[in-house]
Amino acid sequence: MLSTPKYSIEPTVRGALNLHRRNTDFINRYNPKHLFDLADNKIKTKQKARLCQIQTPHILDIINNIKDVYKLRSIRHIPTIVIKPAQGSGGRGILILNQHGPGQFSKINGEIISFKTICQHLEKIFRGEYTLGGYADVAMVEQVVPSHSYLKDYSLDGLPDIRIIVFAGYPIMAMLRLATSMSEGKANLHQGAIGVGLNIHAGQAIKAIQFNRFLSTHPDTGRLLSKIQVPFWNKMLHLAAQCYDMSGLGYLGVDIVLDAHRGPLLLELNARPGLSIQTTNGLSLLPRLKTIENLCPMNMTPQQRINYVKKEFSTL
Repeated sequence: MLSTPKYSIEPTVRGALNLHRRNTDFINRYNPKHLFDLADNKIKTKQKARLCQIQTPHILDIINNIKDVYKLRSIRHIPTIVIKPAQGSGGRGILILNQHGPGQFSKINGEIISFKTICQHLEKIFRGEYTLGGYADVAMVEQVVPSHSYLKDYSLDGLPDIRIIVFAGYPIMAMLRLATSMSEGKANLHQGAIGVGLNIHAGQAIKAIQFNRFLSTHPDTGRLLSKIQVPFWNKMLHLAAQCYDMSGLGYLGVDIVLDAHRGPLLLELNARPGLSIQTTNGLSLLPRLKTIENLCPMNMTPQQRINYVKKEFSTL
């Protein structure tokens, strides 16, 4: 396995929103504590999304304890599955597996993995090793979402996802995250995935960064990153704006994947979204946050909020 370089992906943009100000001025003020659980628990997120007619990846099964591990054998007809901690954070604890037959598994890179090792991984999930507070957890098993053909070749093995920062229901900044060999098929920037800043108006690439290095092409696939324009962009913005109405969280990150057959799907919500989106866009979040804060209170629909940000932030 490639070791992760000791590069920072924290914002280096002049005047960028920092961690302290994000927490005090936006998360603490706009995210009521009793609503955090909806974002922190992916099962609850999916249940609420279903009630609000927001599409998400299907859960194949839930493994509550090691006695439930037999459930993996009951879904062996699914060629590729992903095991996730329901309350995991930062992309930790996600295990993508190819199934080759009863009890035969390999990682996305082709490495054979034993059933015993999978059980050990599940035990870590149950102990809460991947949660923010170390609380006991359960494992979700999902079928891997088939990537839309447009984005598939830009990402190595793993599924690309789109992170959109939503403030008071307004989608204000976005980036595309692409898996690499270094990130082992995961779209996690801290593990070596590529972040591609997207303009909020049309979903077009602004710049691409892996850790603190600017890239013009994907290091594994060779695809030119500057040519990216994410399909179904307005639908993605609409989904992100709806998540404010669904969750009640005023400041959140909405993670979306583009399914080859079903279109944009809500992957998860994040009530404490990271700040590296500023680096990938070369822009500070603060001016956009202040612009929305200074708006007169208006009962606007998600589409009206989208129209506003497309006009207001089209040249920023």
